[in-house]
Amino acid sequence: MSEIIRLARGGKRCELLRFLGIAGGALVLLGGAMLAVPLTRSRLLGSSPLSASSVEDRFGMWSESLKLLASRPFSGVGPGGFAVAIVAEHDRSWHARVGSDMTLDSPHNWLIQVALDGGVFYLAVILAIAVGIVVVALRRWRGLSAAGNLGGADFVIGALAAVAAYAVALLTHFTAPATAIFTALLCGVLISADAATGFRARPLFASHRSAWRRARTVLLAVWLAWLVLVAGAEVSLQDGLAATRTGDVVAAQTAFTRAQSFRRWDADVTSIAAQSFTAAAAGGLPGAAPEALSWGERARASLPDNVSAAKALAAARQISGDLPGAEATLRELAKLAPFDASVARQLGEVLMMQGKGAAADREYTRAAGLPDASAR
Repeated sequence: MSEIIRLARGGKRCELLRFLGIAGGALVLLGGAMLAVPLTRSRLLGSSPLSASSVEDRFGMWSESLKLLASRPFSGVGPGGFAVAIVAEHDRSWHARVGSDMTLDSPHNWLIQVALDGGVFYLAVILAIAVGIVVVALRRWRGLSAAGNLGGADFVIGALAAVAAYAVALLTHFTAPATAIFTALLCGVLISADAATGFRARPLFASHRSAWRRARTVLLAVWLAWLVLVAGAEVSLQDGLAATRTGDVVAAQTAFTRAQSFRRWDADVTSIAAQSFTAAAAGGLPGAAPEALSWGERARASLPDNVSAAKALAAARQISGDLPGAEATLRELAKLAPFDASVARQLGEVLMMQGKGAAADREYTRAAGLPDASAR
């Protein structure tokens, strides 16, 4: 885009046509390459079942997310609370389309996601910031153009176009740190100013200048230390997951414990550990069941409404032989996710293992009447 603007501004018609021809040829080659890949071609031409299901799933996600937002428009569900709260909105149509094995952790629309994180007023603040970024970027573009700095002006308008494209893409997709970091960098480019002429925080009195510098240094040090803790927890979580996959229970326990020590405020660490050990115990890994039970009980206590944590604890109790405990957890889980056929099937299995044949038959019958795309 910046190259087109530069050529058009300079009145170089021949160069502009040549550039457009090259760009058009590149688009044709890109389109041919996409059509040459069978999976991509089927999605583009609509011959893949995923083409229609993706569209239907998006409308289903948005509908359920808006219902959730309508129930708490001013507070939202809090950062990271969507995956837990949205389960109550899953109805028969969700399980028929997607299944019980899928965990929805994003509404696949950044506007709805922001509103659910902090409410409609939080969304208004974020939109005001976005408008401010656009206004500042356009002013910078005009200023650089008027000053004859065409390269800088083109770079600004190109960065603004990239941020706008990212915002449009996130209207139907989920957010991810890998792309969000780059977009945040571009936003910084758009609103940055020269150190000599831009805004700078200045103390009211000269005597406060050194104190301000020390406070700024301390705040930056605290922020960096927090980032190190967060990053360290992520590394430890990955080490724990890798250890359970390779069958090293001791290493997995050490890694998950270290991750929890890094992020004591994050109850999701216990849920991830519980699910990992439960999967290993279900696969017959010696020593995994006690750890699955321990982490599952902690996860359930910290996240009482988390379906994934409850499923992990129920399975851990069943594997460990605590059938009454597994039954109690599954009955609570059936209230959280009444249309989840997998919960009804597991409850029927636990009841049958206790010799409660009539109750087990009722649960099996209920499971058979619930749609479940995961069972296909």
